[in-house]
Amino acid sequence: KSVEDRRRIGLGIMGIGSLHIMLGIPFGSDDSIELQDKIAKIKCETELLASSELGKEKGSFKMFDKEKYFNSYYFKNLPISEDVKKKLIE
Repeated sequence: KSVEDRRRIGLGIMGIGSLHIMLGIPFGSDDSIELQDKIAKIKCETELLASSELGKEKGSFKMFDKEKYFNSYYFKNLPISEDVKKKLIE
């Protein structure tokens, strides 16, 4: 029932530590935090756009309330690009 009511897209961040080692970036350094912020933003935008595309293809999931979601504090303060926000609202 939970799977039917919500469309979960679980995309973990496996290997983030290995990525730091390969790039020679000390984990927790300023460069590390900058890298992780960039990865998190791209990941978030990609997941939201994928969910939106699934919604167009299969219909919105049962618990999705478009007006409530797009007017929420969470969405309004989500640190993603305005272009992505516009695509999601369309």
